[in-house]
Amino acid sequence: MSKYIKNIVLTSRPLNVFISIATTILAANMLDLNNNNLLIRMMIVVATSVFIANALNDMFDYKVDTINRPNRPLASGSISLNALTLTIIAMFIINIIVLTSLNVMAFYFCLCLIYPMIVMYTPLFKPSPLTGNAVISSILGFVFLFVDICINKTISNMFPPFILAFMLTMIREIVKDMQDLDGDKKMNLNTLPNVVGIEKSIYIIKLLSLILFISGLFLWNVLDLSIYYLATFTMLIVLPTGYTAMKINKGLSFSAAVDVLKICTVAGLVVIYFMKL
Repeated sequence: MSKYIKNIVLTSRPLNVFISIATTILAANMLDLNNNNLLIRMMIVVATSVFIANALNDMFDYKVDTINRPNRPLASGSISLNALTLTIIAMFIINIIVLTSLNVMAFYFCLCLIYPMIVMYTPLFKPSPLTGNAVISSILGFVFLFVDICINKTISNMFPPFILAFMLTMIREIVKDMQDLDGDKKMNLNTLPNVVGIEKSIYIIKLLSLILFISGLFLWNVLDLSIYYLATFTMLIVLPTGYTAMKINKGLSFSAAVDVLKICTVAGLVVIYFMKL
């Protein structure tokens, strides 16, 4: 049982689950939520959705993971396909039960948008350059919109954080595709680096980084955000992301670049927190 639990935790990608839960708490705090019961229910829906998305991705990517990530629980044989399938079903049942206790708008937001994107990501969206990256980036940003819908039945309050989360995750996902290029080539996956090559992908990363920087400054100016937001945005997002964009494949390996951008994703929550102050 302990081995099963360990492999389930690894399959869930604990960092992704942690970030999604932290994002839920942050968004609720920014919206001045004082209902712990509602917060817990939102956290359960978000965390189980992230688990389902990651587990389904492992199932669809089983063959390519034997090349790119042979130590993943399913790819290495540490957990069986049947055990993982049953766990996904159990998580989905929990997810739906809790989701039905939220408002109708939140229910349909997940049913009509989030769930189809999760299920169709690998077979439909991932093989298309940039489309798959955009889907993954949207799913993380959608946590902000989901919390806003649950609390206020709108997405307007949390749309600025969604923009920053989307742009930062988009850059990271492209770098991850560069890291996985060898396995993706063997499986004929049309990821951006496989279609246009590494050099052009780096140019696109630089362009997206510039758009991220401009977007952050635009939000600071238009929303009249504090100097704390500007300082943390510059130190925690602009500098490390800019360094990564300039140095990737020129002394900075793809795996190291992914690690830097993962740290930026977590640090981005601090930046978004200062949007409130």
